[in-house]
Amino acid sequence: MKQGISITFVINFIMILVHVFGVDNSLANDRTELVFVGEDIDVITIASKRAESVKSAPAIASVETENRLKTLGIQTLGEALRLHSGFFTTKREWGTQPFLRGIEEGILFLYDSVPLTSDATKTIHPLDEDLSLFFVKRLELIKGPGSVIWGPDAFAGIVNVVPKRGRDVEGVDAQIVTGVPFGKAQVDFLWGKNKGLWEALIGLSASVTRPNNRDFTIVRFREAGDSNPVPPEQRIGKSNIDDSKNVELIFNFTWKDWLSLSGRWSEMEKNYVLSQTNNDLSWNGQRKSPFRFLKFEAKHPLTNGFTLTVNGYVNELKFHQKEIDISWEQTSRVYYGEVLFEREFSKHLGLITLGAGIRKNFITGAVIGKSFIPDFLQPENELFIPKIDQEDFNTSLKSLFVQVRRHWSKIDAWAGLRVDDHNQYNITWSHNIGLSYHPSFSWYMKFLYGTAFRTPYNQQLLGRTELDPESVNNVSINFHLSPMTIGQSDHTQFEGDLTLFWNRLRHHVKEDPYAGLSNAGHGDIWGIEIGMNLKPSSWFKLWTNATLQHYTGDDDAFKVLDFVFIRSDGTQIPHYTRWNSPFEKGPDVMTRLGITIVPKDGVELSTVLSYDGPWWVTYDKGKLRTKIEDKTTVDVTLHTKGLIPHSDAYIAIKNLLDERNDVPGIYSTYRSPGITVFLGLETRF
Repeated sequence: MKQGISITFVINFIMILVHVFGVDNSLANDRTELVFVGEDIDVITIASKRAESVKSAPAIASVETENRLKTLGIQTLGEALRLHSGFFTTKREWGTQPFLRGIEEGILFLYDSVPLTSDATKTIHPLDEDLSLFFVKRLELIKGPGSVIWGPDAFAGIVNVVPKRGRDVEGVDAQIVTGVPFGKAQVDFLWGKNKGLWEALIGLSASVTRPNNRDFTIVRFREAGDSNPVPPEQRIGKSNIDDSKNVELIFNFTWKDWLSLSGRWSEMEKNYVLSQTNNDLSWNGQRKSPFRFLKFEAKHPLTNGFTLTVNGYVNELKFHQKEIDISWEQTSRVYYGEVLFEREFSKHLGLITLGAGIRKNFITGAVIGKSFIPDFLQPENELFIPKIDQEDFNTSLKSLFVQVRRHWSKIDAWAGLRVDDHNQYNITWSHNIGLSYHPSFSWYMKFLYGTAFRTPYNQQLLGRTELDPESVNNVSINFHLSPMTIGQSDHTQFEGDLTLFWNRLRHHVKEDPYAGLSNAGHGDIWGIEIGMNLKPSSWFKLWTNATLQHYTGDDDAFKVLDFVFIRSDGTQIPHYTRWNSPFEKGPDVMTRLGITIVPKDGVELSTVLSYDGPWWVTYDKGKLRTKIEDKTTVDVTLHTKGLIPHSDAYIAIKNLLDERNDVPGIYSTYRSPGITVFLGLETRF
């Protein structure tokens, strides 16, 4: 019998936290010192659902600014994440796949605090041209679990894309970008207005990208509506895929800083070529993932020092996939509502946050099983077509959470608890505790412990009412040297960062294109992240970071039904193929080094050197282990501001050394693209 949420336990836990952290009701109306009032570029909002500095946030957090993205010629969100320690992205045929601290598909992506992902699939991420960085004011990054505030899927970390507002534009901005030799054309427009009582923004982006690999050999597999494949001799030919296309529209509106509306509508069509290991067959693939959301938020002060925030959103993702002429589609529509109470206490040095949320998810055509398509493309198959099993189902999630924070002279402390009651898997409890010690302005230390859960795959949810979802326990210790002046020059500044982390994975499940889901496994990931920024003079900047990580634990274990042997008495004996694949976490070693030179006002020359160590992937039922060789890339960008009146321009050269390595694809490895040049021009009206 499924247990209900223990409301008494939650209330008692809140009362204990409030007592320990020292509530002073007489000072409840005072403004908390936890709120950050400094430069907006250092603000993060996703650690506790309010604006605060990175330094004071109850998380290991960082912010990526619009200016640095432009200076480095960054084209996509996936490319931006690679700049940061702990993050790793790799190109699959269908797009970019993210890792964070060795965990695959473990990042919760948000746009204006609205999730960009869906329970229908774990492989949709806005990391390529489907998300325009021209609309982005900053990126907020958190490394480590965030389920107490954000619920399931804030697993390895969180990335929040913060769009610009009307005050950031005040008129019309336009941008045009082109890339060669793999043709890219992108056009962006932004209109913004700030009238004091209200501000508004509208953005429109469109792009076309030509893939570097276009030709394929299997041009057809079956006639429309036919239950059998066409003869093998009619399948082979020569053709090429269409260009990939993206359209994106965003808007936001704010009234008196207490009511806001925002939305995003995007259409993405990604065309690519697939191939299989050990043969010359190749075929076309396609993904379409139109995504849209509408969000509202209202905030109002109450009596007794409370602030009430009500927010909600509805989003929809229609995920369409196609290989040759075999296609399938699954749709997810989510409705979410949340009520949030905040109260400041203890001489404006503390904060308590209470929240409750409910989410309804309506999924149509969820894929719960799929045949291994390459097996059906072999010439000896003349009778069978791949089978795609799909089901419709609805889910609901009810949540309660609390987080309490307290500031003393040199110490900040926090603790949080969340309970999620899902109608199809076991009740989950997420918690975190943390301590920040800052003895001086020049350095601080953070200790964090937290847990998180991940929404199960469709195959796991179907027909089940109790399930232990994937979970992670994380311990992180962060030492940070704040930006400080060193030496005799006022321009010489230094900033350093060191983080030790440990992730303990439980009930981890891996998805494989052949076998479906692996058995639940357990493992541990240990790692070190190091970062440094140095500004020796006003015209020279240097930054670097490195990540080292190591995994110990279970391999991913798979089991596939080959056939069923029927005895003379009618009993059935299933025959399975079993194999293990090493846990896939990306490279053990990753380093980044960046240099920016400012030879004159308005001119910046930047170089970024990236190194990713070797790592292993597995194909062909675990029989073929392929080593992805280590790779060093060099990117160079020349960025100018104002040399053309009211305009910025840049030229960005990616992969200057023209390195072409094998990268892991869906069914086999393939060659990465070589050198690419991008030209961009931004104009303000």
